Amino acid sequence: RLGDLDDLQKATGHSEVALAATPHDHPSRAVIYHYLGSMLSMRFERIGNLGDLRDAIKYSEGALAATPQDHPDRLSRHINLGIILSRRFVRTGEVSDLREAIKHGEAALATAPQNHLYRATRFERLGDLGDLQKAIEHSEVALAATPHDHPFRATRYHYLGSMLSMRFERIGDLGDLRDAIKY
Repeated sequence: RLGDLDDLQKATGHSEVALAATPHDHPSRAVIYHYLGSMLSMRFERIGNLGDLRDAIKYSEGALAATPQDHPDRLSRHINLGIILSRRFVRTGEVSDLREAIKHGEAALATAPQNHLYRATRFERLGDLGDLQKAIEHSEVALAATPHDHPFRATRYHYLGSMLSMRFERIGDLGDLRDAIKY
């Protein structure tokens, strides 16, 4: 019964109980906030209740606030919050949500390692040609930083080829098409 709404409801309820029982200064609080935000966002996708989305944002903001600045999980906290805010923008059209989503996307990008796949996805969300150019540059850097025997190297090639193909489709430069085929 994968994707069962009852399971999601139970998991959300258990996480709310866990949050209530966790001291405010406990390091696990950030993880619980993160999971609650994610689960409520999933529930919003299933049911469409804006209250779930509002609470998902609140818990995701709590997760980010409770995660130390130098912690590697800040990247996923920013990504999660940006995605949830963009969902609310799509639903309500509130431009401030889009601005906040972009802010968190940029913060995630700033903290992402050079070879992280997140660096290549912003264009796919916003469609700006400048973002596509940056995505290509970041994909090239990620590929160059990935050892030849690394399991993600093929994925890096794929993303770079995909980005070049997108640029070819947008501006029609045959060099991009040749390079996309090469990758």
